[in-house]
Amino acid sequence: ILDRLAARDPRIVAVHVRELPPGWLGKLHAMHRGLEVATGELILFSDADVRFEPDLLGRAVRTLEDEGLDFLTLVPDVRPSGFAVDAALTTMLRLLLTSGRLWRVRDPRSKVAVGAGLFNLVRKDALTRSPGIEWLKLEVADDVAFGQMMKASGARCGVFLGRDQVSLAFYDSVPAFVRGLEKNSYAVTGFRPAIALPAQLVIAYLELFPALAALAFAATGREAAALVGVAVTLTPAVGQAILARWVGRPLASALVPLVGPALMLFASARSIALVHARGGITWRGTFYDLATLRRETRLNRSFFD
Repeated sequence: ILDRLAARDPRIVAVHVRELPPGWLGKLHAMHRGLEVATGELILFSDADVRFEPDLLGRAVRTLEDEGLDFLTLVPDVRPSGFAVDAALTTMLRLLLTSGRLWRVRDPRSKVAVGAGLFNLVRKDALTRSPGIEWLKLEVADDVAFGQMMKASGARCGVFLGRDQVSLAFYDSVPAFVRGLEKNSYAVTGFRPAIALPAQLVIAYLELFPALAALAFAATGREAAALVGVAVTLTPAVGQAILARWVGRPLASALVPLVGPALMLFASARSIALVHARGGITWRGTFYDLATLRRETRLNRSFFD
């Protein structure tokens, strides 16, 4: 498709990567190769499965210029994928948006930054002042690390809601969701059990324990305590409903507690177990050993800045 477009428009250059050199993740190597031939003042990195509305690029560039930014990313529409997967994706979005503290991205005094593989728009001169794509070449959580790299190098960053402008479908079934988190879930902790396991326990305690406590209290006749447990269990569902309305996600699945967190925790635990059992990850036919992935991790996972 790109070759046909390039034949009709000299502004389009199709770069074919025939071989992946050692020490690179495929996506990051492709980004690096594309950047080598890009001549524009603004560079957009985007995944292949993303849908843009026709006026998105113009609106994004105007926003970048009007706000005086060097780097801009978007929170997308995530297309519905079935009840259980939608519940898990809304839970995941809620946890990412709150733990990521997106409201602090615009603050130059804060280190908080974020990126999204679906839409990272950057000024080329700002990118040249950063360590660059090669610095990220083995970072599995590359999209968020990209945003952090830009802000750490002095770029003015912003994140905006892309509802009705940019959309993608993450996974179309529960097995696909579980397999999809196999690579990325453990990666966000730097492949370190000392971070991953406490995080799992905290999420389980906050998301699942109140419901179990409510059942235990109800079984022992402690109605008041059981009602408190029910109220605490429903609180995340209220937050998810608000989030679902904001980003355009299905409201019905957002209102159901427990399903999303339980599915997320299962997928994350499976990811941890498989990575250690295999000694690394296999992605697009290439094996990356665990020691190398840990050594080359770039994502800053601190909650303090």
